[in-house]
Parts: sequence; structure tokens; C-alpha cells
Amino acid sequence: MPGYFVAKESMFRPLRDLSGWLLLAALAASPLLYGTTAWWSEHRLAAMLGVAFIVWLLSRVTEPGFTPRISLLDFGLLYLLAVGWWMTLNARGLYDFEFRDFFHLSELVPWAPGSIDRLGSYSDMVRVTGLFAAFVVARSLGEDRVWRQRLLATVALTGLLIAIIGIILKLGGPSLMANFWIKQKISGTDFAFFEYHANAGAYLNLTWPIALGLGLSGQALGRCSPVLNKWLWLGAAAIILVAIQLNLSKGAIAVTLMLGILFALAWIRVVAAPSKRRQLGGLASFSLIVLILAGFLAQFSHYSTAWQRWEELSESKNREGSINYRLEIHQISFHMAQDAGWWGFGPGTFEAAFAPYQDAARKPPGRFDEAHEDYLQTIIEWGIGGALVWAGLVFGGLVKIWQRVRAAARQPPLTRPFWIWYAILLALLGVLLHAAFDFPLEIDSIRLYVLVFLALGWSREAEAPVRTQMKAGPVLFAQEASP
Repeated sequence: MPGYFVAKESMFRPLRDLSGWLLLAALAASPLLYGTTAWWSEHRLAAMLGVAFIVWLLSRVTEPGFTPRISLLDFGLLYLLAVGWWMTLNARGLYDFEFRDFFHLSELVPWAPGSIDRLGSYSDMVRVTGLFAAFVVARSLGEDRVWRQRLLATVALTGLLIAIIGIILKLGGPSLMANFWIKQKISGTDFAFFEYHANAGAYLNLTWPIALGLGLSGQALGRCSPVLNKWLWLGAAAIILVAIQLNLSKGAIAVTLMLGILFALAWIRVVAAPSKRRQLGGLASFSLIVLILAGFLAQFSHYSTAWQRWEELSESKNREGSINYRLEIHQISFHMAQDAGWWGFGPGTFEAAFAPYQDAARKPPGRFDEAHEDYLQTIIEWGIGGALVWAGLVFGGLVKIWQRVRAAARQPPLTRPFWIWYAILLALLGVLLHAAFDFPLEIDSIRLYVLVFLALGWSREAEAPVRTQMKAGPVLFAQEASP
């Protein structure tokens, strides 16, 4: 029997680590695959996450003393998967986007709820299933400090890469962008590999708080010195912030300002009195460097910046057109949410559901595949029941992260845990605020990051023992003594 458990242990650790590396690869690849907005990139990401989950499941089965446990959170995930797939299988229609019309389908159970568009729901449920697989894997890995650090470092470094690519393409203009984008899709709203500037801004606002948190917490990357690591993360945060200024999204700028103020307030509160003047000077210098660098690069950009678009919005004509356009969409979406009932119209069916309401109201012009308000869209697609479970997943994770922030704040001096958890909390608050007037939570690359952050919050309080560097495999972080 002892030999049996040794064999199981030897299988458990490599499989668990392999699932983690697959998740890291997905985190790095998702924003590079055109922001995971094309159907082929969405399904490839789902397949990659599905493989990571299967490998992780094998690691759990081979873990010594493994006993299956299902929590209330697991029941919530299973409820969403069961409802979503049932609505897909029992769909009563197929939507034709070109002719804006429905083809009737025979339901499996005519009296039971079903999606209004089978194809839209099927595509969305493939994506959601993959994202939930990532959530389960990340929640398990989050119990290990080493893997938590790897996940966050991958987020920050990928955000830095996207920021650099976006800045280069902005400075290079359409001629350079033609080497990366289909000519017909090149527009002033592209940034890096995101088609829509608001989604790019929401993604960047998920990454720079993590980079700044890693810098303030003194994380050790590889064998680099603490000073070099500090400047690496602070430099990454600065470049990502510059990219946000060069991006076109007004909303992203507003969210960035809010998150920056919250970070500054926390910094002012926790800095020790004897060094307060020097530390505040460093904070001011960091902000000034970001603004100067952004202003300098903006002179060479081929497009307007977010700040310039805010200035354009000050004109009454532009302001009324922009606001009224959004209000018309939200007004129709509100009526749709009232009609959604407990089950909703079906996952991924917003465009199919919106078209009849739009035709009846005879406004606004155009085709809409998103509501530009993620909370209304969630109710429309998932119904009241699904929206409540989604809310429990999100806000339950926020509460748990906030509890860890408060617990770390009571540990003098404030070290690694506080800044890491505070950065995760601010990153989530930023994207949730952005979701109130746009659709970042409908983009898989952004949803993946959000679910990974929430999974870290939902992971068990008790951490696995901290592992030191081993010759058996690569370790991303050099370990420090536990505070």
C-alpha cells in the first residue's frame, strides 16, 4: 500500500502542474487571438481550457486520499451549465442574421423553456463551459502560493505585451496595422489585437493594477534582484497606463482614473509617517512620468486619443448623439429584461432577441449583437434565475477577496498579501464598472481573466505549503519567507 500511494503522488503533482501550464498558455494566448472575438479563436480557447480541466481532473483522481466534495458554488456552476445546455437542446428557433428572421424548430419538450436561437446558444455554451473549466482549475491552483504568483505574473506580462503592440500599431498607423489585420477590418477603433477600443481598454485595466500590485509587494521574478523586480513591474504598469491614454476608449480612461485614485488613497494610508514625504514624492513622480510619456507619444499617433475624444464630447451635438444612442439601446434592453422571465431568451441570443424589439420601436438604426450593458444582457439571455447565480459567483468572490484584503491590512507591516489582493480587487471593480456602460464581460479574453481572479478569491483559505525551487521543473518565482 505505501508503494501505491507513492505512485499516486508521483502522478498527481505533474498532472496538476501540467493543467496549470495549460491555463497559463490560455491566459497568454487569449488576448493575442484577436481578443478572442472571432468564432474560431473562441472555440480554440474553449478547447484549450477543456484539455486543462481534463488534465486537472486526472490529477485530482490520482491524488492520495481524494474524496469528491461539491460545494454550494459548484451547484451554482452546474445549474448554469445545465440550464444553458438544456435551453440549447430545447431551442424552438434558428435565427437568420442576414434576413432578420426565425426558422421554427421542433422542441424536445414543447412545454419546457428553450432558446430562441439554437446556433447562438450552442456557440455561447461551448465558450461558457470552457471558461467554467478554467475557473475550477484556477480555484484549485489558487491554494498554492507559487501557482497564484505564476497566474498573476502571466496576467501582468501579457498585459505589457498587448500594451507594447498596441502602442507600436498606433504609432505605425494603418500601413503597419495592415500586416496584422484584414484590410476591411482596419479602423480607428482597433488597438493591438482588439477590434473595439473599449474592450481593449477594459482588458488593460485588468492588467495594470496587477503589475502595480506585484511591484509594490516586492515579488521576486526568477533570480532577479528585488530592486530589478520592483522596477520591472512598475515599468510594466507605466507602459500599460500609457497604452490606455493612447487607446480611444473614454470609458477606459474614466475607470483608470478611479482605480488610480483608489490605489493612491491606499498608498497614502499605509505609508509609514517617517517616510511619507519621500514615498508620496515617488507616487507623484510615477504619475508624472506616465502623463509625460503618454503626451509625447500622442504627438506621433495616427489616431485620436481617449483624452481628445473626451474633449470632442464636450460639444453639445456630439454629447447628445452619443448619449441618446446608448439610451435608446438601454431602453429597449430594459423592456427585454422585463420580458425575459426566470429562464431568459437563451445564452448568446441577444442579437436574435433584440431585432424584433428594435423593429417594433423603429430605432436605433444598425445591427446590435451586444447590449452595451452587460447586466441587462445577462438577465435577457439567462433570465432572473441565471442572473442571480451569476451575481452570487461574482459578488461572492468579491466579498472573499475583500475579506483577505482586510485580513492582510491587519498584519503589520503591510507586505505581499495586502497589495496582491488589493490589486485583484481593484482590477475586478474596474471591469465591473465598465460593464455598466459597455460589454467587456461578453469578450472571452476578458471573461477568462475575470473568472481566474474570482477563482483565486474563491480558493480555500488554507494554503498548500510553499514550495522552494526544485531541479525537477521550472519555478517562475523565487520564494521568500512567509510573512
